[in-house]
Amino acid sequence: MSEDLAFIECDFYNTSVINIQTPSLKRFILDFDLGGFGDINYVVVINAPNLVYFQYTDVVAQGYTLSTMKSLEKAHISICGCDTIDSQTIATHLIQGICNVRSLRLTIDEVIFQTSRLLIFYNLIEFKFLGRGFNGRETWLVEFLHCVLNLKTLILNFSV
Repeated sequence: MSEDLAFIECDFYNTSVINIQTPSLKRFILDFDLGGFGDINYVVVINAPNLVYFQYTDVVAQGYTLSTMKSLEKAHISICGCDTIDSQTIATHLIQGICNVRSLRLTIDEVIFQTSRLLIFYNLIEFKFLGRGFNGRETWLVEFLHCVLNLKTLILNFSV
């Protein structure tokens, strides 16, 4: 039974649900071509309670359902396409689903998460933020950091 699963530049645009139900999964990558997106009509469902590494690169999907990932050590999230309140709410669900992560690299091109709805990230000790310029992100970033109580390493890169 494999512990690693990766979908890289796959076309899920004619799919309604990406459903990953694998208790033994340790490393999972969903990495799509951000430049080629159109209407995203799928929901991402992940039930992988033993996941230790999660990478997600895409525009905001129609929804996210993530099981509690208590073993999650590292997550790399690169997400864009959050131009409505609905998509901001949906993207916030993605981040809520990884709230047990210890190390997070987050790349966004605009303010996409509603910090008022975020959970406390008790386990997060390393946070790397990559974005293009400030443009309102500085306020969001300060609010997000209030949700991170045990942070030891903070890396900010606004030149991406």
